[in-house]
Amino acid sequence: MHSRCIQGAKYGNWFALSVKGEKVKFTIVTGGRFGDLENPELYLGEVRDKKGTRSIHEVSCIQHEGSDGKYSIEGVELKKENEYYVLLKSSKEGMKYAIEITDDFVPTPVKEEKPSAFQSVFGRVFDKSGNAKSGVEVSLLNQENKKILERSVIKGASSNLRSCQKMKATLRELTRKTLILK
Repeated sequence: MHSRCIQGAKYGNWFALSVKGEKVKFTIVTGGRFGDLENPELYLGEVRDKKGTRSIHEVSCIQHEGSDGKYSIEGVELKKENEYYVLLKSSKEGMKYAIEITDDFVPTPVKEEKPSAFQSVFGRVFDKSGNAKSGVEVSLLNQENKKILERSVIKGASSNLRSCQKMKATLRELTRKTLILK
C-alpha cells in the first residue's frame, strides 16, 4: 500500500466497502458518547489485480486533527464491480468511534493548487573537493528539458533562479557521476 499522507500505520482498522454507485462518503464520529479517537487518518483504496498479484491503490487519503466531531473521506468516480477498502489509522490502540457511510451527498470540490506568481531555486555549486565554484552556468529546465532560465554562479554566493512564468519546473539531482567540475 502506497499513500501520500498515511505513513507507518501502527494502529488502525481496515473496513471492506461495498459501493452502490459512483460515490461514497465514509465518516468517523468521535467525542462524547461516540468515542475517544484522536487525530484520525483515513485512506480509501481500490484493489487492483495485475498478473495475479493483488494490491491496493490510493483513491483518496486525508489526515484530520481533533477528537470531537465528524471526520470524512470521499470517493468519487467509483465502480460498483470494484473492491474498495478504508483504513482508519489511529494514534493509540483501542480507540472508540462510530461509523457513518452514505452515497447521498454532494462531493466536496477538489481544491486546485494555484501556481505561485514565481518560482525560485536557490543553491551553490561545489567542485568534488567541496570548494565553491564560480563562473558555472546553472539552468532551470521545464518537463520537456527546455531552458526556462540561466544564471552564472558567483563564487561563494547563492545562485537564485527566479521565473515569473507560471509553469512547472523540474529539479533533477546532480551527482558526481553526472556533473564533475574542473
